[in-house]
Amino acid sequence: MALGGEIRRRRKAKGWTLEDLAHKSGLTEHYLSTVENDARDPSLSTMRAVSKALGVSLGELFGGSGKVSSAALEAARL
Repeated sequence: MALGGEIRRRRKAKGWTLEDLAHKSGLTEHYLSTVENDARDPSLSTMRAVSKALGVSLGELFGGSGKVSSAALEAARL
C-alpha cells in the first residue's frame, strides 16, 4: 500500500476525519488530503507529525517493523 493510503487507513481506523488529523498533527486538511491521495511527497518532519498524531512509528507508516534508524530521526530534526 502506498504511504497516503496507509495514512488514510490508519486515520479511518481511529474514526477520525481529515479535520481531526489536521488538528492533532498541526497540518492543514488540504495538505493532508494531498498526501493521502499521493499527490504530494511529504517531508520527513511532516511524516513525524503525522505518525505522532496517529500514535505509530514512522517505520510502521512505511510498512516496516516500526523501528527508525537514528540517522533518519536526526534528518527529521533538520
